[in-house]
Amino acid sequence: MTLRSTLGDLALAVGCGALVVIGSGLAEANQPAREPLDPLGWAAIGLACAALVLWRRRPVLAFAAVHVALVGYLIGGYAYGPVLLLAVPVMYSVAVRTTRHCAGGLFLAAMVAVLTTVVVVERPVSAEDVVTYVAVWSVTLITPLLGGLIVRLQQEQEQRERSEELARRAYEVRLRVAREVHDVVAHGLAAISMQSGGALHVLDRDPSAARRSLEAIRQTSGDALADLRGTLGYLREPPDQRPGLAQLDTLVARCGLAVAVCRDGAPRQLPPGVDHAAYRILQESLTNVLRHAGVGAATVRLNFASDSLLVEVVDEGVGNPAGAAAAAPAPTGGHGIAGMRERASAVGGALTATPRSEGGFVVRARLPIPVQS
Repeated sequence: MTLRSTLGDLALAVGCGALVVIGSGLAEANQPAREPLDPLGWAAIGLACAALVLWRRRPVLAFAAVHVALVGYLIGGYAYGPVLLLAVPVMYSVAVRTTRHCAGGLFLAAMVAVLTTVVVVERPVSAEDVVTYVAVWSVTLITPLLGGLIVRLQQEQEQRERSEELARRAYEVRLRVAREVHDVVAHGLAAISMQSGGALHVLDRDPSAARRSLEAIRQTSGDALADLRGTLGYLREPPDQRPGLAQLDTLVARCGLAVAVCRDGAPRQLPPGVDHAAYRILQESLTNVLRHAGVGAATVRLNFASDSLLVEVVDEGVGNPAGAAAAAPAPTGGHGIAGMRERASAVGGALTATPRSEGGFVVRARLPIPVQS
């Protein structure tokens, strides 16, 4: 509890105390047949008001203190007054801050204690009087009890929603890290694998060509490590610092393929999320060409429409038999085609990856561009 809340509870107790004192004096004047307030009566009122200081920090203790004071007040035969209403805030607090079983048990205990005291003190009492006492006291306690339980249910629901939101955000962060690291590492390793294979192939026949391949491997591995460090760095940075299509020429130059880039429409500034998604889709697609197509060339097409960007990567490799892409289960965990689909979906777009009838494979993603961009 903060100092501010403690002062608030103290102010509540003082304010209620002032109202109860005034109201008790008026009640005594209007009920001359009741016992006049004496020091014991005022002590009971003081205890009930003082207990409100604990109504949030120690709700059960406050509830017990208030009802002990009320029972003592009723035994004294004093006028029925506003002191009895002090049961309302402590009943509410118990319902909000304790378990439902605890709140229900305290409600029943308070009903029995107060009603038994009233019946004993007021005897003889008629059946109608007993019904009246039960009805009045039930309403006095049930109203804050139900109100507190409703508030508690709302708080529990909000807590569940917060927990689910935190879990969802944590999953999205893990998925984002997996996608970024996979894209960077897989692209670099695929290029290194192709270049090392070429070096081994010409090692005996053309040592100078093998040397060039090894130098390319060193360059590619160094670039991959730098990219990985950069990836881990910009995962902690604002989205607008992530790579986008402005780095496409660098990506093409380092990918280890002969890539033809075709741009249609009027290139323009893209939203950071769309720009980064397009870059990563191109990177993953070119990596897949390196690893699976069996060719050393690909074509990249970028079509800037008024409301969308079409990204397309085509290769003329071995491709897949017709229908294989539909029949095979999509990989999970943010890798390969599934990872590209997730990237496209994250910005409101869609991606398809299908074999071409004439051979090879085509990856096509349509990413929406907001009108204001």
